[in-house]
Amino acid sequence: MYTSIPVTVRLPPNAKPGDSFPTVLQIYGLDGYRTEHTMPSSHHIANGWASIAVEIPGTGDCPADPNDPTSAERLWSSVLDWVEQQPWVQKGKLIAWGVSCGGYYAMRIAHTHKDRLLGVVAQGGGCHHMFDPEWLEIASHMEYPFE
Repeated sequence: MYTSIPVTVRLPPNAKPGDSFPTVLQIYGLDGYRTEHTMPSSHHIANGWASIAVEIPGTGDCPADPNDPTSAERLWSSVLDWVEQQPWVQKGKLIAWGVSCGGYYAMRIAHTHKDRLLGVVAQGGGCHHMFDPEWLEIASHMEYPFE
């Protein structure tokens, strides 16, 4: 378990002490840092949701070791333990939303922590044959906008 995980928290604009909100756990991809992606959370908080942004292993200042295949499960367990202690998170109203490689981790958390989430959205996450050697060989010759 991790004792310190940097996250970005945003509450709805009219939040008052004692209020609780449905909450979205935003999981960003390989080239998405939580500090750079406040626009999606602006939509959530404008509609009465709280937002918690977190990065995946190997990205930003996430403490999880990207070379340890079990680190993600410890990361999500630690994050969810913390989330469940927050009085502003409405009990039973937490969803995870992952984008790109964060979508892959959203699919993982949907399986490994399904009893702790109301739902999961995996947007553009890799699955099935995406990690097979044949696909990776083809993908290594494709254009990538950040090269």
